[in-house]
Amino acid sequence: MARALDDPATLTQCLLAHHDAVWGPGIARLRLTILDEAARAAEDAGDPVLAWQALLGRFVALLELADPAAYTVFLRAVEAADRLGQPHYRWLVLIRRAALAIFAGRADEADVLVDQVAADADRLGEPDAPTVIGDLRIQLALLRSDQLPPIQRWGLPTSLPPWMVAQLDGLSHRSRGTGRRRSLRTRHRHRRPHGRIRPQ
Repeated sequence: MARALDDPATLTQCLLAHHDAVWGPGIARLRLTILDEAARAAEDAGDPVLAWQALLGRFVALLELADPAAYTVFLRAVEAADRLGQPHYRWLVLIRRAALAIFAGRADEADVLVDQVAADADRLGEPDAPTVIGDLRIQLALLRSDQLPPIQRWGLPTSLPPWMVAQLDGLSHRSRGTGRRRSLRTRHRHRRPHGRIRPQ
């Protein structure tokens, strides 16, 4: 119907909605096909916001495929968001910056970026902030799984879904137990063997 209307803006919105509806495991290549058409339609419509949404979606799909081109597309998305000058889109870019830092194992950088994501979300009143920040905290916790503080010190949003709080609390308890076990193993490894204790 959107194609029959010959309205590229409406077609772009329908394609982006279709992209989100089919999103699931193993669907990245199909999503790229949808996003390619959405990008062309957005260009025909002369709508930079819709074009940016298609571009960001392309970055995510390429990243799921472990395609190095994802990073080039991400830089284009960053530049486009800066041109749009809208805080919400810059916040969405910041979320991806934090995720990329986590993927690359740069925990200290990711920590700073996640804090910035949380601060900007609070300032902008982003409704998706609790889930987004909670998910980033989980991924960062997994990256630092041997040095997690108690969950009360994580600086989490108060409106996190209960299932996410339970998952994070489990990670925190598991980490502290793992840390103690590692500490004991380390001490035993450096002790002189005596009695029934042998070096590991």
